[in-house]
Amino acid sequence: MPDSFMPTASEILRVLPEIVLTVTATLIMVLTPILKQRARIVIGSIAVAGLLAAMAAAVLAARTRGRPSRPCCWWTASPPISGCW
Repeated sequence: MPDSFMPTASEILRVLPEIVLTVTATLIMVLTPILKQRARIVIGSIAVAGLLAAMAAAVLAARTRGRPSRPCCWWTASPPISGCW
C-alpha cells in the first residue's frame, strides 16, 4: 500500500512536458475562433513558445532522477542493493 496517494514532485515532473503541450494545444484551440485575421502570427508564436517550454521541461525531467516508487530489488526478499538503480 502506498504511503500517500498524492504524486510526488518528481512524478509530476516526469509528465510536465505532456502537461505543457496539452495546455498549449487547448489555448490554441480556444484562441483560434477569437483571432480570425491575426490567427496565424499569434497562434504560431504560441505554438513555438509551447514547444520550447515542453522541450525545456523534458530536459528538466531527464535531469531529475527522482525517488523510486518501490524499494530497490522488490522482487527479492533481500534488502536493497546500493547499485540496483
